[in-house]
Amino acid sequence: MGESNNGLAKALAISRPTVIPTSSSWLNLVERWFGKITADCLHHGSFKSVADLEKAVLDDIHHTNANPQPFVGTKSAEDIILKVNRDRMAAGLTPLTPSVKL
Repeated sequence: MGESNNGLAKALAISRPTVIPTSSSWLNLVERWFGKITADCLHHGSFKSVADLEKAVLDDIHHTNANPQPFVGTKSAEDIILKVNRDRMAAGLTPLTPSVKL
């Protein structure tokens, strides 16, 4: 193996890809944001150029920042805990027990 290949091999051995779980909260926010952009300005839009598309996305971002609205979840805490417990049981883990009766 040549000197340059040896350096590459060392770099590849050190760098390992990081697996991000789909349940991580920041990733969910990014997915939610792209879904909102798609629904608000891309779904029914027709763009003649990339510049028009960029302008539509930036306009939506500026509008959202000027008129912020909190995201309101549609599931109850009980529904969320039930789903978490189903997933935990499927993974062979013990279910969560809420500290407060829901």
